[in-house]
Amino acid sequence: MTLTRSLFNSLKSALFQLSLPVAENVAVGCTATQSSTFDMKSSADLAIDGNGNMDYEIGSCSKTLGGVNSWWRVNLMKKYYINYVHIHAVNDSKHDWKGIQIRVGNKLQQEGIHNPVCATLPCIQPGTSFTAFCKTPMLGQYVVIANSKCGYPLTLCEVEIFGTSFPENIALKGTATQSSIRDFLGDAGNAIDGNRDSDYYHGSCSKTNKDLTPWWRVDLHEKHWVFHVTITNKITYPERLNGAEIHVGNSLENNGNSNTICATVSFIPGGNSTIYHCGRGTQGRYINIVIPGYRGQLSLCEVEVHGVQV
Repeated sequence: MTLTRSLFNSLKSALFQLSLPVAENVAVGCTATQSSTFDMKSSADLAIDGNGNMDYEIGSCSKTLGGVNSWWRVNLMKKYYINYVHIHAVNDSKHDWKGIQIRVGNKLQQEGIHNPVCATLPCIQPGTSFTAFCKTPMLGQYVVIANSKCGYPLTLCEVEIFGTSFPENIALKGTATQSSIRDFLGDAGNAIDGNRDSDYYHGSCSKTNKDLTPWWRVDLHEKHWVFHVTITNKITYPERLNGAEIHVGNSLENNGNSNTICATVSFIPGGNSTIYHCGRGTQGRYINIVIPGYRGQLSLCEVEVHGVQV
């Protein structure tokens, strides 16, 4: 998805009015590299120098040599949630943007060009700027712009990367409860003690009785924008968590199990942790994990809720 500059600014204003964390250009002050350098005035860092001039001859654009799989990459120095990337396209009619991909991730294998795709660029008019949105906020330290076409150099006059800092685990300050408690080892609060130990008998996991539709809930005490929830599964009988739903909202109707669904658990291997994203953020005070229609135990070895207070 691409936007004009006016729509881009309107979106930033709308996000602020909704109390969402305002994304900032996290590329400022970072370091960039690229697959090759065309000449002395086209180093990779010129694409994040704060100068959006789209005339290559001015000397503020990066440029690679032509060839297969040319790429440009910025190291953000730490992990961010990347929302969108704003690119100033060089004023050169010979440059073809169609099919160029923006990738976000934490891996440097093969220079990061196989990290998850944020967006694939359409045909762009030379000398214009445009905004490409990731479908959902993507977590990563590296942002890569990759051109898989043969023969075309990759020229970037400015790359602005808008994201938010990796949010804290707000569940640590919450209070947990659940539909029932299996025994003295299975207290609901064990799932938010900051310990991912997945052996139930070490005393750091919650567990209910064999309830019909067992549930667990954490009260954050204030409304938050919740971006993702990380669940650590018990090492034994991991399949018992299959089908669990993560709900986020502000209502305690039906014990909070009728709030908005953030995600559904398919399968988390025993002892593993899996991140579930709540789109671009879901607002709520309560986070519930419930297995609807199931009669059995619900055990959670850690639930981490990442977000910011409204």
